[in-house]
Amino acid sequence: EEVVREMERLKNEDWKEFRNRHDDTGRDLVLWCGRRYTGLTLRELGAKAGGLDYTGVSMAIKRGELRAKADRALRKTMKQLIAICEK
Repeated sequence: EEVVREMERLKNEDWKEFRNRHDDTGRDLVLWCGRRYTGLTLRELGAKAGGLDYTGVSMAIKRGELRAKADRALRKTMKQLIAICEK
């Protein structure tokens, strides 16, 4: 929930507005952070994200990682989320 709140703050949007938006980097990064730092399964993350199946979660995580390699602003956002998760 903390990661979602932080992403809402960073995007200046409510989670419900962007969580189901196809290809949204905010959703992808929340899932990436959740997988990396919470120990939740892909299925559990998908349920918390509004009903995504585990394959969709897996693809979103991979997409987020690939985009972050090429996008400096996205890497900065990732670092902010990591700081929240490592508290």
